[in-house]
Amino acid sequence: MKRILRLSALILALVLLVGLTGCDGTERKKAFVNQYLQGVRYFDFGTEEEGEGVRCSGAVFAQKNVKENDATVTITATIQRGESHGEGVTFYIAKGWFVNKVLTDFPGNGSFDDSFKMTSIVKTADSGSAWSYMVQIGCDRNMDIPDGAAGTVVIQMVWDYKAVGPTEYIGLYAVGAGSSDVTTGNGRTSINIDIPLE
Repeated sequence: MKRILRLSALILALVLLVGLTGCDGTERKKAFVNQYLQGVRYFDFGTEEEGEGVRCSGAVFAQKNVKENDATVTITATIQRGESHGEGVTFYIAKGWFVNKVLTDFPGNGSFDDSFKMTSIVKTADSGSAWSYMVQIGCDRNMDIPDGAAGTVVIQMVWDYKAVGPTEYIGLYAVGAGSSDVTTGNGRTSINIDIPLE
């Protein structure tokens, strides 16, 4: 009887082991590197005052699954604010793109509550605007942003119109205080990002 119980336990252990081994390959989600990656653009710009204004640098990754008209764009950027007052960075997001996620630790030496207060996601109400969203980091003039504040931001966007796939990603990024304009952006210095999507 003991022998039968041992044999049954051994068979049960083998069945569970085989089952768990099979789950490892089929049930878990696979990790992909650069899946559907269509292009990467790097940027590095800022206001001219050395050690004063604002500087922003980073990369934009654009992915597109052609079969499903599914596209994602991820912006990763570091922001460095100088010692004199200057607004932060505004990321203008073109029509058709939906801001899915924003992660940031700016101003870097504060709490996540401080980061939340210094980050705003604004949906554009103007139907004639080229931009659907503005993501602003440290742009509120009423905030007491510490001198030398620095941090990182990650912005993820998804294409909002699955029926028709995007042919390109267009973005406008601006730094420094200035007047708001739908073409040149809110800032003294701005750059345009354009990534074709096949």
